Amino acid sequence: MSPSTLRLALAAGAATLAFAGTASADDQVVNATTDVGNDPVSYSISVLDASGATVSTLACDWVGAPGDDDHACLAWAGDLGPTIDAIQAAGGVSSVTHVLAPAHQVDATTRISPRADGTWLIRTTGVNEDGPLHNGRVCDRGGRQCVSWDADGEAQAAKHIKRAAHKLQLKKKHQLKQKR
Repeated sequence: MSPSTLRLALAAGAATLAFAGTASADDQVVNATTDVGNDPVSYSISVLDASGATVSTLACDWVGAPGDDDHACLAWAGDLGPTIDAIQAAGGVSSVTHVLAPAHQVDATTRISPRADGTWLIRTTGVNEDGPLHNGRVCDRGGRQCVSWDADGEAQAAKHIKRAAHKLQLKKKHQLKQKR
């Protein structure tokens, strides 16, 4: 995978960039999309209510580096906490982000949705020049702690998501013990 395609794939999995303890994901995505030459990038976000109806949208398109008017889309790729707040402020319960960068064969969709246990599932599916994408994270209620997962297609995803959720629970229990 070329460096620019890797960066675009990371941008496509925007929510998957906000790892706790690292530089802000917004900085990572801005840096990731500034060296892709003159290739077009299309970035669209839909916030959905519980019935799946769209309650809010945001779209950005750029060639080469994103402009100042594209920062709202890039901010969506930032820390998950503010993204969750934005979803809820719009009257939604989940979001769908689609990134298209044909020159790099990137066509990826990231879904952010709540899980029954109160955690959040971030799931990216699609393709890049290396082939299929099916990965994401399970994050705590506030989006501050996450465990990554990567699966070989839909059939394997449920198992990997459950494993990531279990790891997140163990991480939280360990932190509680450390505080005592």
